[in-house]
Amino acid sequence: MAIPIHGPREGYWGSRLAPKIGDRFCGWKEEPKKMLPFFHVEEDGWQHVGDVEDRDKFHLIIFGGSVAFGAYASDLQKTYFSVMVRELKKRGIPIYVTIMAVGGWWSTHEVAAWATEGVGLNPHAVMFLDGLNDLTNPKEQPMVSRSKMYISNMGIAEMLAKRNSAKVIYALQPFLPSKKIKTGIEKRILELSGDEKLLVEHHGIIAEWLKNRHGDDIFLIDCSDIFTEEKETTFADIWHFSDPAHEMLGKHLAEHLYPILSLPIKQ
Repeated sequence: MAIPIHGPREGYWGSRLAPKIGDRFCGWKEEPKKMLPFFHVEEDGWQHVGDVEDRDKFHLIIFGGSVAFGAYASDLQKTYFSVMVRELKKRGIPIYVTIMAVGGWWSTHEVAAWATEGVGLNPHAVMFLDGLNDLTNPKEQPMVSRSKMYISNMGIAEMLAKRNSAKVIYALQPFLPSKKIKTGIEKRILELSGDEKLLVEHHGIIAEWLKNRHGDDIFLIDCSDIFTEEKETTFADIWHFSDPAHEMLGKHLAEHLYPILSLPIKQ
């Protein structure tokens, strides 16, 4: 696939987005800005997709960093979340999605957003499409502290969900080291991304914890190895990926969300 002449929808390193604004609870958020067909950050600072009339039928909030934001898709319609909603509609599942995701966020920011803004929206479910920022961004912390922090924060997220009768869906994001066939570019990305062995070890610790959480109203959709058989360059860096990969992720999420969304909703 040729690289879109305009680059990622948000611009390289978010150059099309407005400067981020400080937030006393979440750290920072996106400034509202509409620039179609690329993105629409609405007045509340979040992206929304789906028909508003479907909000009462099933409202899902997605938390995460730039990957959950839909970075590196070429336009809004090619983001994983737009693909996911279209695929679910084909299956007759009405859904409204709020994307509470901001570039650079890790689980500490996500839980703060869930507690201060998400809870008040009374969603039927929350999804955490994350994992890698916790292991790569808080560089002042040793890796063992990063994986422990993620697990602790997800425990808080579950507690909030239980109090508010919301399902929790963990969607461990695509993980480059899990890709069996790595191109030269992808091998170089890993070389520049620090200690791969340590990264894989603590990613595994998080993944194992999430697998053990799967149960009543808690679900795991492991997306970490969905690109494993891809032969072409899929990742643009350690986190982000191209339109074909967004489509794969959106379809993967829709396939696994379908049985979850088909379950009775608790009142």
